[in-house]
This record gives sequence, structure tokens and C-alpha cells, in this order.
Amino acid sequence: MKKMKLAILTMLIAVLSVHQSNAQCPTPSGLAASTMGANSSSLSWQPIAGVTSYLVNVENGRNNLTPFLVTGTTVNPAFVVNGLTGGFVYKFKVRSNCGGNHSSWSPWFTFVAGGGAINCNLLTGLTISNIMSTGATFSWNASAGGLGYRVKVEDGSGNPVNFSFVANTLNNSYSITGLNPSSNYKVKIRKVCAIGVTGPWSAWMPFTTAALRLGQGTELTENSLINMSPNPASDFVELNVVGGSDVKIELVQLYDVTGKLVVNQSVSEGNISKFPIQDLHNGVYIVKIQTNNSIISKRLIVSK
Repeated sequence: MKKMKLAILTMLIAVLSVHQSNAQCPTPSGLAASTMGANSSSLSWQPIAGVTSYLVNVENGRNNLTPFLVTGTTVNPAFVVNGLTGGFVYKFKVRSNCGGNHSSWSPWFTFVAGGGAINCNLLTGLTISNIMSTGATFSWNASAGGLGYRVKVEDGSGNPVNFSFVANTLNNSYSITGLNPSSNYKVKIRKVCAIGVTGPWSAWMPFTTAALRLGQGTELTENSLINMSPNPASDFVELNVVGGSDVKIELVQLYDVTGKLVVNQSVSEGNISKFPIQDLHNGVYIVKIQTNNSIISKRLIVSK
């Protein structure tokens, strides 16, 4: 019994000694990160007097699906980490070594490779130009860093067509097509700073597409004479020719982004075609329409 008590007492003394040692070795604070390049960052913290070295641990941060782990020891309150992926989120923590005893780990510090600390401000300067019967161009003030921008377009007030479209772009402008003539829409934008890190949406900006444009004389352009709805679509798509036109639809073909033919349908009525798409995956497709005069193309968005 005395031996057991002595063993327990020894263990308690050892534990208390470790806690005392850890308490005497301060935990690093003031963590920061600065960019050295798209794939490297300089990590730093406040120096601590009497510390012999620091242990650094760098890992992939939230929503970063790429496994990443780097550990290292440095005698200076700074550490350079390489092999990062620009725009991805990472985190690091530090603890100090005081001649054999070490401190507790510091809290994690999150940073973005190639961009220092996360900064996802509201985008400004949204304007709409080149408004046509089936499309428009959006532009805004550029914002440095990050992975690009996200654009969202929806049907506006009084638009009977249910429309919702989202796209990512690296440029501070985007041109959309596939809209209906003389229809109301609205657009908003946000910055994509890193994987899973986005800025706030801008306010909605409304716009109205132009009416069908006239070609030579009083004839409408053939592309505008053929309506495709709904777009985006989930179950079926219908093509029809504007009344009073002599254009006849003869063949409809649908291609995916790889160029694979996924729909091939002849048209007997001549001015209307309805085909199912419930078996197609979400994405963008090209619809090639052969008429009695020419072959035209339209873009279709499948969204379920």
C-alpha cells in the first residue's frame, strides 16, 4: 500500500512539474501571414525572450479539400511555408520551446495563399451594357486577389419566365446569352476569395432585354424568330417559331460541353419542337436547330 501511495505521489509531482514548466514557457501570440508568392507565405508571431526555438504546424483550412500538412522548427519568430495553392485557405499554429519544456499551442491563424489574410469586400461599380434581345454584358470594378467573381441572374418583376443562372468568371465582366426578348431580369455579383470563402452579394440591378431586332427590310433575324423555353429547364424544352414567319424547324440536335450528341430529333410539325431532357445532367448544352433556311445555335442551361 505504501508503494502504491508513493507511486501516485510521484506521478502527481511529475504532472505538476510539467504544468509548471509549461506555464513558464509562454504561448506565442500575435500570429500573422504575409504573401511571398502565389504558392508561398511568410508566417510570423511576436518574439518571446528566453525561448530557444518554436515549433510550427501548417494545415489545410476550412473547405480546402486538398490535404496539406507541414511542420517545422525555427529559432526565429518567423517561418516560410511553400507548396501552397494560390487562393486556397490554410491555417497555422505555433508553440515555444524553452530549453526542453514547451508551451501550449497557440490558437489557429487562418490565411489565404497568395492573398495574406482573408479579405472579401463588397464589389462596386456594377454596370450593364450591350443589352440585346437575348443577352447583355455586366462589368464591375476589379478587386485584387482571390479566385474570381460570381454572377447571378434571375427573372425580374413581371417576367413570366422562371429564370435563374449562376456563373463564375476570372474577369471583372461577363456576357450572358439565352435570355428572352422584351423581358425583365436582375443581376448581382460577389467576390470569390478562396474555396468556400465569398464576399457579400451586391444589390440587385434590374435590366430589360431589347425587343426582337429587325434585319433587312422588315424581316426579323432567324435566330430571334425561334423561341426556346424554358431556359434554364429541368424536364423538357420547347422550340417554336414566331407567328407569321415562313421559317420551318426540321431537325433539333443537343450537344454537351464535350461535343457529344445527346439529343437528335426530327421535327414533323415544322414550327414547333418539344423534347424531354429529364435524363440529362445539370450543365450548359448547345442546341443546334436546322431550319429550311439555315442552321442556328442556342445555349441551353439544364438545372434540376
